[in-house]
Amino acid sequence: MKLRVTDRDAPISMKSAGAQLDAIREWGLIPSSDRYAMLSKIRQPTLVVHGSRDIVVQPINAFLLGQRLPNAQLVMYPDASHGAASARRHLS
Repeated sequence: MKLRVTDRDAPISMKSAGAQLDAIREWGLIPSSDRYAMLSKIRQPTLVVHGSRDIVVQPINAFLLGQRLPNAQLVMYPDASHGAASARRHLS
């Protein structure tokens, strides 16, 4: 990654990092109702991209999104880890 000097992602701000942490904490709470109920209301076409060897976000989560979002397409990259989506963008 250090060898690439062009087309690099912008650094993550502390505000963005904090928002991500808040979202992770909220997702980890036990909901009072069905955790996935709101997904069926999302009508926007959605591409779910995941690596089959992601240890940060388990692959089952991608399958759950693909099943519960009404207009979703799931792409699971074999032997890819957490950076599957960004790695693919730079290969195309």
